[in-house]
Amino acid sequence: MSKSNQNSTLSREQIEVVYELYRDGQFKEAISKIKALNEIYPNVPLLFNLIGACYKSLGELEGAVNMFKTAVSLKHDYGEAHKNLGTTLKELGRLDESIESFVNATEIDPGFVDAHYNLGNTLKELNRLDESVKSYERAIAIDPEFAQAHNNLGNVQKDLNQLEDALKSYERAIAIDPEFAQAHNNLGNVQKDLNQLDDALKSCERAIAIDPEFAQAHNNLGNVFKELDDNNESISSYEKAIEIDPNYA
Repeated sequence: MSKSNQNSTLSREQIEVVYELYRDGQFKEAISKIKALNEIYPNVPLLFNLIGACYKSLGELEGAVNMFKTAVSLKHDYGEAHKNLGTTLKELGRLDESIESFVNATEIDPGFVDAHYNLGNTLKELNRLDESVKSYERAIAIDPEFAQAHNNLGNVQKDLNQLEDALKSYERAIAIDPEFAQAHNNLGNVQKDLNQLDDALKSCERAIAIDPEFAQAHNNLGNVFKELDDNNESISSYEKAIEIDPNYA
């Protein structure tokens, strides 16, 4: 939720009261305050975006969608509200509508990194992988230090069997955030696929060192040990994965 000076009749103090309630997790109180302000200042896009964010935080997604839609109907070039609408629609599984909202946000503000990133995530879910790559690359061009975007780009490149490119994306994510356990784990998977087994072993072990309860990393470590014909270590790793998450059984 970002601030906006969309209606000068609303004072900064009035808006700050709402933001403080939101930041403190007092979402119902924030909604009550916004509704009171709405009585005084009707049809203010900012207020509808704020109340939508509160509904979303409460898990009332349909209500949030209605509020974000009202915000963008009142202010068609309200990029933040388009992005918020997109993320909420995505949570509801309405992916095609979500994409439309993210595209609107990026067209309004080509430098809106979160909108490009979320568009990439949604396109990946729809298996529109080449388009997803372009969205992640746009996000990274705007913010080269966006570790999660590098990691997710690597995931798509792996799906496209572009293993060398994926490896570079994961390595970049780790260079930005050395404690990024998921990126270490993903790097290990690609290294295994490239038969770089010693490196894969180190990557999976690093992921586990960062997050000892990372079941997927223990499972993947077991896969690497299996490739190395170390059955005892492989079984031990699989057992640890199952202990953490029985779904690996």
